[in-house]
Amino acid sequence: MKYKICKLQDDNGKIWYQIKVKWWIFWYNYETPDYGNYDCSVWELEGDRFDTEELAQKKVKELIRSDKAEQIQLLECVEV
Repeated sequence: MKYKICKLQDDNGKIWYQIKVKWWIFWYNYETPDYGNYDCSVWELEGDRFDTEELAQKKVKELIRSDKAEQIQLLECVEV
């Protein structure tokens, strides 16, 4: 997966950061899964808001670590 950190601002001047995740050829907003968002598609998710870019970067690092944990290689098998 690929990730982007996007900086957004509303008309009141409030600034925040959101994470975009690339799945297949599409980009969608990252939102922490919970019971409230299971019945909508990933394209409808508003996305988690982070107050600083550093907090968004920390979350991206966690997501990358989680992605790598799902990629398993068989290194060795020993018959006993």
